[in-house]
Amino acid sequence: MNEKPQKPLELEAAACFARRRKSFPPQLLDIRTPDAFDKEHLAGAKNIPPAQWGQFLEEIQPLSQLIFIDETGSERARQAAQWARGMGFPSACFVTGGHQALMAQLAAEAEVLSKLPLPAWKERLETLFDQEIRPILQADGGGAEITNITPEQLQIRYLGACISCSGGKEGTKKLIQGCIQNWLNHDFEIEVLV
Repeated sequence: MNEKPQKPLELEAAACFARRRKSFPPQLLDIRTPDAFDKEHLAGAKNIPPAQWGQFLEEIQPLSQLIFIDETGSERARQAAQWARGMGFPSACFVTGGHQALMAQLAAEAEVLSKLPLPAWKERLETLFDQEIRPILQADGGGAEITNITPEQLQIRYLGACISCSGGKEGTKKLIQGCIQNWLNHDFEIEVLV
C-alpha cells in the first residue's frame, strides 16, 4: 500500500504568507498568551491557548489546514502541530521563527494596508477587489462596490445577483473579509449597505 508522503511540519514565514493567499487559506492558530496576542497579531489569526486546543479542533472541519504560531517557533509550536496531525489534521504545521519571523516578513511586505496613508486605501482596496474578489462574484452574476472606508470599517454595496442572494450574503462578506486579512493584513468591520 502506497502512503502519501507527509507535508513538512515546519513552515517558513514567507511560505505562511503564500499559503494565506490561496483560494482556501489555512487557519492561523496563535498559541501565545492572550496578552501577547492582544498586543500584536496577524489579521484573521485566532488565539487558542493550549487548554482550548481540543475544544477548538472539535469545532473545525477535519483536514483543514492549520498553522500554529508561538512567539519564536519553539518546541511548543512543534508539539502543537504534531498533536493536531494525530487528531486528523495531516497538514498541520508551525512557523519556524514564530510570531517574530512573521512580523519581520510582514514588515518587508509592501502590501500592508496600514503602511499606506488613509487616502490611498481606497485605491489599494479597489485593486484587491478587481484582482481577487470581483472575478469570483462576477462568475455568479454578482458584484460589490466600495462606498466608504475608515480605519475600522469598510462599507460596501452588493450588485447584480449578490443583491438577491440571501444565502450568500454572509458568505460574500466572509470572502471579502478573508481576502483583506490575507492580502493586506487588516481587520475591518464590513457593513453591507442596501
